[in-house]
Amino acid sequence: MRRNFGGLPETQVLDARQRNFRNRDLRRAWKRAALHKMADKK
Repeated sequence: MRRNFGGLPETQVLDARQRNFRNRDLRRAWKRAALHKMADKK
C-alpha cells in the first residue's frame, strides 16, 4: 500500500489515520498482556 494522500478525499485520509491509531492501541494492549504473562511465569 502506497502512502499517497494527494488524490484521496479527506474522509479516506481521516479513516486511514484512525485505523493507524487503532492499530497502535491494539499493539500497546498486546504488549501489555505479553508483559503480564511473562511476569506471571516468574
